[in-house]
Amino acid sequence: MTTVRFSRWSLILMLVLLAFALPEAIRAQDAPEETETVVQVPAERSSPRATIKTFLTMFNDADDTGNQQSLDKAVATLDLSDIPKGIRNEVGEELAKKLKVGVLDKSGFIVYEDYSDQPDAAPHTILKVPAGEVTIAPDKNGDWKFTKETVASIDRLVEHFRDQDFAEGVQSTENLTLDSSWIQDLMPDVLRNSEFILKGWQWVAMAVLAMIGLLIDRIIVFFLMMLVAPRLERYRIETTQQGRAKLVRPLGLVAMAAFWRFNLPSLELPPQMLNAVYSIIVLIIGCSFILFLLRVVDVIAGHMSNWADKTASKFDDLLVPFVRKSSKIIIVIIGSLTILESLDLRPTSVIASLGLGGLAIALAAKDTVQNVFGSVTIIADRPFQIGDWIVAGDTEGTVESLGFRSTRVRTFYNSLVTIPNAILMNATVDNLGMRRYRRYKTALAITYNTPPERIEAFCEGIREIIREHPYTRKDYYHVYMHTFGAHSLDILVYMFFETPDWSTELRERHRFNIHVMELAERLGVEFAFPTQTLYLERGAGAAKPNDEAFLSREEVTGRLDQGRNTARELVGSTLHKGEVPPPVVINPPRANEPVEKQDHFDGEE
Repeated sequence: MTTVRFSRWSLILMLVLLAFALPEAIRAQDAPEETETVVQVPAERSSPRATIKTFLTMFNDADDTGNQQSLDKAVATLDLSDIPKGIRNEVGEELAKKLKVGVLDKSGFIVYEDYSDQPDAAPHTILKVPAGEVTIAPDKNGDWKFTKETVASIDRLVEHFRDQDFAEGVQSTENLTLDSSWIQDLMPDVLRNSEFILKGWQWVAMAVLAMIGLLIDRIIVFFLMMLVAPRLERYRIETTQQGRAKLVRPLGLVAMAAFWRFNLPSLELPPQMLNAVYSIIVLIIGCSFILFLLRVVDVIAGHMSNWADKTASKFDDLLVPFVRKSSKIIIVIIGSLTILESLDLRPTSVIASLGLGGLAIALAAKDTVQNVFGSVTIIADRPFQIGDWIVAGDTEGTVESLGFRSTRVRTFYNSLVTIPNAILMNATVDNLGMRRYRRYKTALAITYNTPPERIEAFCEGIREIIREHPYTRKDYYHVYMHTFGAHSLDILVYMFFETPDWSTELRERHRFNIHVMELAERLGVEFAFPTQTLYLERGAGAAKPNDEAFLSREEVTGRLDQGRNTARELVGSTLHKGEVPPPVVINPPRANEPVEKQDHFDGEE
């Protein structure tokens, strides 16, 4: 399975989003709640009496029926504006339980009718002790809640009333035990009373949760390995044991982080520390899930590549790498935005409010966008495929890969040229690899003393070689005595090879030329050298016609038959009737294996 890698520009895009999103998020979190739009205050929090009644009765309903909606209404009576939004639900529920079970139920029986039912009443202090006080006050909208100061002092108040019993007449709170109470009961007094940044029992609980999380990670990976292997085999997806382990490893991290996330409220960590740990866990879950999806894409793309290698079309060889890269980029972008949303960083509003920064990014990304559209255009138009020999501007070579931004071409100097797709989209591309026929034109120079009938036999023999050759075009070729040269009679050979690649063309050219040379030797045709012959004639008189130089029609036909039969014999000596040698496949020798001499005539590579 291939190694997962992010493209450079996708990482740059992620960093840009984080660079603009984080400062905006910090400003948004530091902004006071008073800047929010005025809303209608619910009746259950419209006065001191209504808020106290809602808090007590909703908790009692939740205690009796386990109704989460009632518990949420009780939590809504706390001013949690100082608690980071990402953990308000978990922390608010735990703080509300502490206030009810650990403070109010032990301080005395509370009668909510004793408090004012006027919305414009002054703030009410329900309880005041050295460890803190419990006060309710309205915000600017008249929403009565337990104040931020009360919420901040709940832990100190719980510690103050820890050794006291519940007040007489307080309704049962058996179902509202604190999440951390059972953990603290297991700890010795020395851990509950000692403190270094956190209490001793909290450090021990964190270490235990960390070890359990690591154990869960190993167990999940082990069972997933057992489940994934048969399913991959069912779909004939080839992977090694190491590849399967890399595939399921991120899911083990997700399970480990989810276990930590679920048990975080039990540790009673300070809100700021809890928010930091929560953010780290969200990053672990998000990044692990993104990594899992990227590796799934690699597995699927590898299977598709193996399937594409077995097909005759080269378009899928071009499409599979492009789909794999584009899928990874989309996963990284969507995953990053999801992580930012989970951390309450609101990237959508930040991107919408970038202003001049957004304009600068748009201008800087103009070329990237053009290249992306160029890649889409190349995929749709298909001017070339993987492995094609192309000439684009000053670049000539074989196409190796089509990326999201650029296309890579391997030149015949074995260098790698990267061409931006925007340039390639507008360039004139000469695709030599799409040729069905490859032209071959040459002139065979033979000596002037070659008789005409022998020239006819030689030309007809070459035509028969073309007709018998497995890689030549049979419907269009020319072989004629073309020119009286300065030192030779020139025979034009104009023909086409029908080969899939250049290597096969070279091999078949070699085969054809050797057959022509053997044909010339059999027929007694000599190839001319650039020489001159000087004749000195004294008193010979005028030339007289030679009647013996003219042959009858039957003799000419016999010479043509001789040329054809000789050509068939030559071709048949190296190729069986109807045999088509396979294309050239150049395979490097294995380690410590001697390189065998290649026979260009047996059709085997």
